[in-house]
Amino acid sequence: MKDSQVTQDLDLEHFQKLLLDRFNALQRQAVSEGTATSTEADRQRINLALDRIRREDYWYCVKCGEDITEERLLANPTILTCSDCVPGPKKK
Repeated sequence: MKDSQVTQDLDLEHFQKLLLDRFNALQRQAVSEGTATSTEADRQRINLALDRIRREDYWYCVKCGEDITEERLLANPTILTCSDCVPGPKKK
């Protein structure tokens, strides 16, 4: 296994832990507030991200296929697109 693959595998484990921690926090919040449906969309996004990790396409934008930066994934581990494919006006 190449060094870059080992690094990527370790990074994926880190993101998987972040996602599972976020999922558990949402479950605790829903139980304490009695609002299970309010976090359903968040749980679906987390499950999709975990599926993408298992399929090994977590790093890649669903629109263009380019890499999603680690900084972007750290800011939002459930993000699906790279910064170039964000809807809205393009930065100049």
